[in-house]
Amino acid sequence: MKENRFKYDIIIVGLQPWDVALGSNCVDMAKIFSKTCRVLYVNRASDRRTELKKWFIGNTSKQSGGKRKGYKLSNVQTNIWVFDTGLVLESINFFKGGLFNYLLKRNCKKLAASIKFAITDLGFKDYLLFNDNDFFQGQFLKEELSPRLYIYYLRDYLINQPYFRKNGSIMERKLLEKADLIFTNSNYLQRYAATYNSSSFYIGQGCNLNITTTIENTVEPKDLVEIKKPIIGYVGNLVTLRLDLSLLEKVVSNRQELSWVFVGPLDDGFAKSKLRKLPNVIFTGHKSQVDLPIYISSFDVCINPQLLNETTVGNYPRKIDEYMLFGKPVVARKTEFTQELGDLIYQYETEDEFLQSLDHAIAEDASSLKIHQRKTIAGSHTWDNSVKKLVETIETFEKSN
Repeated sequence: MKENRFKYDIIIVGLQPWDVALGSNCVDMAKIFSKTCRVLYVNRASDRRTELKKWFIGNTSKQSGGKRKGYKLSNVQTNIWVFDTGLVLESINFFKGGLFNYLLKRNCKKLAASIKFAITDLGFKDYLLFNDNDFFQGQFLKEELSPRLYIYYLRDYLINQPYFRKNGSIMERKLLEKADLIFTNSNYLQRYAATYNSSSFYIGQGCNLNITTTIENTVEPKDLVEIKKPIIGYVGNLVTLRLDLSLLEKVVSNRQELSWVFVGPLDDGFAKSKLRKLPNVIFTGHKSQVDLPIYISSFDVCINPQLLNETTVGNYPRKIDEYMLFGKPVVARKTEFTQELGDLIYQYETEDEFLQSLDHAIAEDASSLKIHQRKTIAGSHTWDNSVKKLVETIETFEKSN
């Protein structure tokens, strides 16, 4: 972005909190916005069902349904304020139709009223509202907050997931239709959004270039020092909705001469899987962002064994860019996105192709030109470039309206 050019205040709402453990597109974009704009980052309000669950396990929240009780506005860095609303909204997703819509509007009014307190405290006047993929809590904020522009950031195809399946498709369609501008991180999602709103634009994706890529391969995490090479590694949430657990159980069992390392939190499916019993598998559990480079650097081959379904077909896995920043050979499920990378990564569709791709990746020459090419491609996928496209599109839109 050109300095002193894009100066709007920006309010960000979405699904992920500011301190999300494994990284967030929206948090990274907020940091770029803050170079020239003031940013109010609104952490998602809790709901009654979530608070009851916390109460049952003895982790009662201090949040309340009052207007300002629990309100917290924190200046976390230059030009960025994180806002905790202190609200507990009603859990309404088991309703449908008109009743759901009525209750959702009531929740949104409460949320908007709380956000207005922060707007007043910060003196925001002419602001943009940026909604990160939240078609429930963000549904009526355009009407309630009257922003200069209402922007919807579509980075994930959520409506096929169990929680969103009942009301999600209707709510997202309504939000897509009312948004002034829609930005996506994949061409697939741009085409989907464009069926409801012609002002839909693909702006690419960034990756975390702040991670240290100069670590020597001889530097290894303490929990990997004793395991044998080669190491096949994965970094990210281990969830059966997105990853092909059945495939992993087969190939890992068949290739016990390899060490397999999975870095990240496990869902119940992975926690109970056959992988847990195999001697050549290590689950490290959750690791902080600052620790991830050491793990990626220690891998000989990185994998992204995702399922191909409605939830994943259009996604842009930021982990692939992070793997490539280190020049690592990557074995990944073939998707529309991975095909854009050509032969820089090893792609598969079947179990046999996975094993063949794995062998090719392991055998890759350490002096291969692909290593430099991967680093170059991943290095071009910056949040600065992504936000620059967004800003240029907004400016063009404003001039034409």
